[in-house]
Amino acid sequence: MTFDGYLRYVLGEVGVANAIARGDDSAERAREWCRRTLAEVFSSGDVVVVFRGYLATLVPADDGRR
Repeated sequence: MTFDGYLRYVLGEVGVANAIARGDDSAERAREWCRRTLAEVFSSGDVVVVFRGYLATLVPADDGRR
């Protein structure tokens, strides 16, 4: 993932968005803080980011009740 791509992602996270909405910080200050603190992680270029999760798909059972 690129630095800018991850920065866009992290700024959309609920905690950052809520802090901005509460007035705890401005969007510009939050972006700059994230940019400064993440710069070292991305100093060598793009990184692989893994998001843990799952995907569930529901389908009706074929139980002959149709």
